[in-house]
Amino acid sequence: RQMKDAGFNDEYTQNVFKLISGVMYLGNCDWSEGNEEAEQAPTLAAASSEPFTIACVLLGLDQGVLQHALTHKMKPVTENGKLAMKLLPVFSKHAVLAQRDAIAKAVYSLLFDDIVAELNQMLSKSKQGGGMYIGMLDIFGFEDM
Repeated sequence: RQMKDAGFNDEYTQNVFKLISGVMYLGNCDWSEGNEEAEQAPTLAAASSEPFTIACVLLGLDQGVLQHALTHKMKPVTENGKLAMKLLPVFSKHAVLAQRDAIAKAVYSLLFDDIVAELNQMLSKSKQGGGMYIGMLDIFGFEDM
């Protein structure tokens, strides 16, 4: 209700909650440890199949694409004397979870920026606004507390 009171329409509000829910479902997903000797990347734990599917639906992502993005990394390599990027599998569960968390942080950050931009646009259009805007102060380091 507060988002509606702030001027957000129902579709925008639903999309915000879909993104937040998708990230939360993704956070409930666990992965098995990979095997570097067998060149086997970590796989999605069986109990995480349903949360992963729901996360992908809510985020509007293809399951195979997201799973591949979580279990692979780009690494700079030199080929024929030229620098190139090569897609390599990761083998540790920790690396997959770190990638998952990085995606979650990126989605939250972009969503936050979009909400602030929408609020600023609504305030600048309001008759009473008179050039009002919302400013945010981010003190570095508090996100790790």
